[in-house]
Amino acid sequence: MKLKKELVESSKSLEFTLEANLLLNTQIKELSVEHESAKESLNDEIARLSAKMLEFQSENQRLKEDLSNLSATKQANAEKIHHLHLKISEVKKKFSRAESFIVEQHELDLSKALQQVKYFYNIPIDKENFDVGKDCHNGELILVEDIPYDEMSE
Repeated sequence: MKLKKELVESSKSLEFTLEANLLLNTQIKELSVEHESAKESLNDEIARLSAKMLEFQSENQRLKEDLSNLSATKQANAEKIHHLHLKISEVKKKFSRAESFIVEQHELDLSKALQQVKYFYNIPIDKENFDVGKDCHNGELILVEDIPYDEMSE
């Protein structure tokens, strides 16, 4: 009986062990399916991220090329601006010389005209009789600012 009892207990223990083993095998299969699903999901995510990385690398390369082109353009524009500043400076100098020349010519022409007036009309031109701020208006020598604006063209 003792043997029978041990056999029954052993059978029960074996049955319990088989059930536990079956349960563990089922859980292992479920975990294996979950693991495969997670693995596929991770592989998909890796593929997506790899594609994004390639896009970003391509964009980064394009931006580097754009930056290089912009730097070259900036340098070329800086050189053009410097060249234009030099030309502007040269034109200003020429303009200043031309302006001085024109003023000098006007002064020489005025002096020449005054000398001719003195010679041809026998009018003494001295500091008391001559005032560049005066003009003839209606037969009189008066200050230019006293001549009405609408009559100045006469």
